[in-house]
Amino acid sequence: MLRLVYTDEAQRELVSIAHHSRTQWGTKHARTFFEGLKASIESLAEMPQSGAPADSVRPGIRKRVYQSLSIFYEIIDQDIVVLAVLHGRQDTDASLATR
Repeated sequence: MLRLVYTDEAQRELVSIAHHSRTQWGTKHARTFFEGLKASIESLAEMPQSGAPADSVRPGIRKRVYQSLSIFYEIIDQDIVVLAVLHGRQDTDASLATR
């Protein structure tokens, strides 16, 4: 099993998603949503190729979709590096340009 590593930007995005979800839906629904998101990300460690290639964004990047969010990651040696967790309406090219 590979190790999960999060970029600083991805960590900030996850915190923002958690806060936004709690504000919009309340604690119970937000917790359920976030647990599902976390499980989706964690499953990448066991099935790293399960995300679709996102070479149009940048060669080597993969994407896993969880509800309205896209999880962008790279497989580097024995690590899954989570680069970003973005809403489907966000500009992925701009968001990932410097990561």
